[in-house]
Amino acid sequence: MRKTLFTCLALLLPVLPLLAQSSFVKPVIFGLKGGLNASFFTKDVDLFDPASSGNDPSFRRFLRAAAFAGITVDYMVGERFSVGAEVLYNARGMAYRQKNNSVIMIGQNGAEQAYNYFKYKVDYLELPLTAGYNVLPVASDNWLTGYVGLAPAIAVNKAVKLDYPKPNAGPWEGQADKSGNLDGVRTFNTSMLAGIQFGGVPSFVGAYADLRASYTLFPVFTENNSLSGNNLNTRMLSFSFGIGLKF
Repeated sequence: MRKTLFTCLALLLPVLPLLAQSSFVKPVIFGLKGGLNASFFTKDVDLFDPASSGNDPSFRRFLRAAAFAGITVDYMVGERFSVGAEVLYNARGMAYRQKNNSVIMIGQNGAEQAYNYFKYKVDYLELPLTAGYNVLPVASDNWLTGYVGLAPAIAVNKAVKLDYPKPNAGPWEGQADKSGNLDGVRTFNTSMLAGIQFGGVPSFVGAYADLRASYTLFPVFTENNSLSGNNLNTRMLSFSFGIGLKF
């Protein structure tokens, strides 16, 4: 019996290091992620379309900066390849600025130009699906993964807001901001995405940074033109920077 036991142990000795190594391989990695998203329409729409009759030449395009947050899960297909899924609340949209000469703004250098801000708010609940490849050596304490994917999404908030400047000089108190529903937004859309992630290999919890670009496959609005005949045919391009934890 002892001889048999020693024989079995002798046969197992070369395999034990491999078993120990594989026992520490974590095929499924969960995480949390959040950050800042900057997005804009690829074409000017409706009143802000230069071809529209009511267009004001003082209109200027601006990114809409907003936050995103969610949960992630990655599955390691091999030592370098991974597939992932995320559930994100992603605030996107567009902003325009218009000169307001009826308001007096006084700054450190005297009188300053006042502006109205028109904000299109299109917030999505997204389910990004990704495939990634780690370009750093497997034995490295860090990882650098490039990835591509698709992000099906549901528009859960569709709003438009007009922010007026708040005067800090003169007798006029200014106008109250206005907000309302943004009609005609496509409820279901999908974005193609690409990005890079960099972080440390987690022993228990590891931090990482994420840089991503995404582009909607379908127009933001369901119609090509508004009731007044102005353009509504636009996609949306977004850039995001996030930080997260994997555990």
